[in-house]
Amino acid sequence: MPPSRMPFCAGIVLSGLDEGSSISIVVLSYEDEKYIKTFSMKMGPGLDTTFQDLIALFPENPLYATLSLPSFLSNEEKKMVVSSARSAGLQISPRDYQRDNIHTVLARLVERGPYDPRNDLLVEIGPSALGARLVCTTVEEGILDFVEEEKDIFTQEAHTSPTEVISLLVDPLLSNLREHPTSAGRDIKGIIIIEPSPTALIDLLADHLKTKFANQPIEIIKSPPNSLARYAAEISLKQHRSKINARQYGCIFNVAALRVGIAKSDGFVVSIIPRNHTLPAIAKTAHFTTSEDDQTTATVKIVFGASPKAQDNLTIAQLQLKGLPPRPKGVPRIKVTVDVEHMGKTRIVVEDVTEQDAATNSVSTELEDINAAVDSITDEYTGETEPKYLEAETSGIDGFTEAENRWVGQGVQGDLPP
Repeated sequence: MPPSRMPFCAGIVLSGLDEGSSISIVVLSYEDEKYIKTFSMKMGPGLDTTFQDLIALFPENPLYATLSLPSFLSNEEKKMVVSSARSAGLQISPRDYQRDNIHTVLARLVERGPYDPRNDLLVEIGPSALGARLVCTTVEEGILDFVEEEKDIFTQEAHTSPTEVISLLVDPLLSNLREHPTSAGRDIKGIIIIEPSPTALIDLLADHLKTKFANQPIEIIKSPPNSLARYAAEISLKQHRSKINARQYGCIFNVAALRVGIAKSDGFVVSIIPRNHTLPAIAKTAHFTTSEDDQTTATVKIVFGASPKAQDNLTIAQLQLKGLPPRPKGVPRIKVTVDVEHMGKTRIVVEDVTEQDAATNSVSTELEDINAAVDSITDEYTGETEPKYLEAETSGIDGFTEAENRWVGQGVQGDLPP
């Protein structure tokens, strides 16, 4: 038995909320890399009693824990699960430690290393429901990013036939991909089968899929219950280790939960700090110009979000540079610098500069925490952000490509409104 003071991290995977649904748990130790405890239990008549019984099985309380929940649950159901887990004594962080089963597996794909946009199909097999999600993702510098909006199908009926799963979930999403290709094209690279509870279907489905795609280079991956719980536990351990290291070295590295950008005069956004970028970041700089002749002011609006349209993002700061000398549009050079220090403290500087980058006029402001704005729009329990700030749909947006390509002068990334 490990020492009583050893810190533990757990991954808890639910297959459903019905009584009798299986729950898989894996416990890892921060201090002992070889320590692993794996066990399972059944969902009881209520969430509160279930988590009370579950926490009694752990070697020490409290624990840092990552909950991985069925992807087909509603937000209200996810809230109930997280609330019951926290009431039982589990340390569940709203933004870092809760995710659905499909995203738990997606996080594991980062270990494959950097890759360009690729299409993957994830199929989740639950005891009372099935789901599939088509995602286009990319990995750069260890950060998984969703390139396209996810497309999914969920059904609340359980099916035991692999042919039913393929006809209900796989074929419709592949047909959709052929009609509406992503930036990665019409082909998929892999099909990942997620099984939160032990059934015989995962092996049968894998065999059927291998036969169906025998002539195509598609990787079929099985993710059984224990491995899914292990993934969740490793996520929890990684988060806990980051906090321990932060305290040990006297600094804390946050993550920009959403993209930080600057609104241009055409209504679109130039990204200055990418989404999921580790903070503190080195100072990021972008150059702009004016949108009108004889413009004597320039408005710089700093926004949080994912949409290319400024109006669909959250404005976190706005500065107005005044006293510009009247010049033709496109001639002024306005330098915007966003400098994020540790703990998220952010300094924003807007300068009117010469060709030699010497500042002739400037205005600046400071934000205490670049992520504070996200907290105000983040759900108390699930950590889910209001959808309008996460939308990144670009289809049907007139002028999007033109706006991104319309640069004025070398190194200038757009123009600013008065």
